[in-house]
Amino acid sequence: MNENDRKRSESVILQIIIPAVTATIGAVLLFVPQIGIETLCYVFCGGLIVAGISSLVRFFLSESYKRLYGNHFAVGIMLLLLGICSLLRTATLAEHFEYILGLISLMLGTVILQNTVQLRMVNSGLWYLEALFSAVTLIGIIPVLAEIRPVLGLVDNYPYWIFFLTGVLSLISLLVTYIGLRVYRKKQEQEQQSPAAFMHRPDAVDVTPQALPESPAADPIDEEE
Repeated sequence: MNENDRKRSESVILQIIIPAVTATIGAVLLFVPQIGIETLCYVFCGGLIVAGISSLVRFFLSESYKRLYGNHFAVGIMLLLLGICSLLRTATLAEHFEYILGLISLMLGTVILQNTVQLRMVNSGLWYLEALFSAVTLIGIIPVLAEIRPVLGLVDNYPYWIFFLTGVLSLISLLVTYIGLRVYRKKQEQEQQSPAAFMHRPDAVDVTPQALPESPAADPIDEEE
């Protein structure tokens, strides 16, 4: 696997893990209320620390220091310090937990919006579905970030439902985008392999049969001889 394929695989895995974790945390908050917010904060901080250590190890094992864009060390230090500092202030983290969930949902909502633009640019009919997903997530998260109390009071545990819904819709959006782009690539390959597309290539040789020039009519005098 070359460098580009490896980076692409890491990006896809990350795009799957973040929405899956989001949906899981949202489901726990909604359906397993026995697990308190402080417990989730400890798990969240532990996850940051583990991710930071993993990024630091990857920096040295993958020899990222030999590449200009090898930023695993900086990301690892940032995640490690963020996890340790958050662990020391779990009470403050728990107090603003809903706002943090809102920021994560906002990030995922903008990713869904980007998927919408991607499918629209390749003329995929699935972009309408993506647009619906992005509208639900981005509009739904506004009351959480802006603390619009009348809207938050309409549904019990409104921030948790939005967080859970955003994770689920993000996973569906990733699948829909994959299908739309795959169909587009197949269509492009078929057009490139078609005879019409071949004839429009600058290096194509014209093999169309040309009409042969008509031979001159025989002279009547020569026929009589």
